[in-house]
Amino acid sequence: KEIEGVIVPASTHNNKTVEQILNQLVSNNGFVIEKRGIAWFVKKGNEKAAQAPPAKKEPGRVMGKLLDEETGQPLTDVTIRIGNKGTTSDADGVFTITLAAGKYEAEISYVGYGKKIITDIEVRENATAELNITLRREKNTLEGVVVRSSVRRETTAALYTRQKNEAGISNGISREQISALPDKSIGETLKRISGVSTNDNRRVVVRGIAERYNLAMMDGATLPSTDVQVRDFEFDIIPSNLVDNVIVSKTATPDMSFGFGGGLVQINTMGIPN
Repeated sequence: KEIEGVIVPASTHNNKTVEQILNQLVSNNGFVIEKRGIAWFVKKGNEKAAQAPPAKKEPGRVMGKLLDEETGQPLTDVTIRIGNKGTTSDADGVFTITLAAGKYEAEISYVGYGKKIITDIEVRENATAELNITLRREKNTLEGVVVRSSVRRETTAALYTRQKNEAGISNGISREQISALPDKSIGETLKRISGVSTNDNRRVVVRGIAERYNLAMMDGATLPSTDVQVRDFEFDIIPSNLVDNVIVSKTATPDMSFGFGGGLVQINTMGIPN
C-alpha cells in the first residue's frame, strides 16, 4: 500500500547494478530500498531522517572607527554599546563587536564629547557591517586641570633640593633647623654651617677668608657695611626667629654681585603666612 499509486517514468539503464537502478527510480519519491536475501524490497523512508538539519546561524560583526568631527583624529577608549555587548576603541579609534543577525541600536559615549545614539543597525549572518562615527566635542568642557603646589621652603628637605639645583657650591641651614637651636641671632647660627666660622658671633669667615671679602644679602638685596672703616657686616643684629633660611655660597656664579670674593651669605626672611 505504501507504493500504491506511485508512478515511475520509464527509463533505460546500461552497465548499472540493480541497487543503483532502484535507488535512482525511488530516490525522488521518498522511498528507500532494502535487500533481503536475493530479493529487493521498496518501502517508504523515514521522513524525519530525510529532513536536512537546520543550518547553523553564523554571527555577524559590526566594525568601525571613531573620529573627532573637527580634527579628524582617532579617538581612543571610546565606549561603544550595541545590544547587550560593549567594547572600547583602540589607539587607532577602531572597534569590533560580534553579534547575532538582527537590528540593533548603538550607544557611543566619551568624556568631553557627550553621548551619541545610532539606530537601525542591521547585522547579517557571516557579514561585517561598517559603522564609522564622528563625535563633536561639547562646548564649555574642561580642557585640563593643572594642580599647583608650593614647597615648604622652611624644611630641611627644601633646602637640600635648592642646594642640589644650584650651579655653585653652597651650604645652609633651614628654618626647621634654626627653630631647634637656642640661638638668638643669626650671628650665632652661622657658625653651625659647614665651612663657616664667626668672630664674636658677629663677623663671618668663610673657608678661612676674612670678613671683608665676604658679601651679605637679605632677600636679594645687598646689606651695607656696619663698619665705617672696612666692608663688614655684623650678623648679630638679625634675630634668628625672623629668618626662613640662610644659604652660604662658596663659589662664584654669573648671577652673583661683582663684589664676591670669598663667600656670599644670603639671608631669606620668613614670608607672609597664607
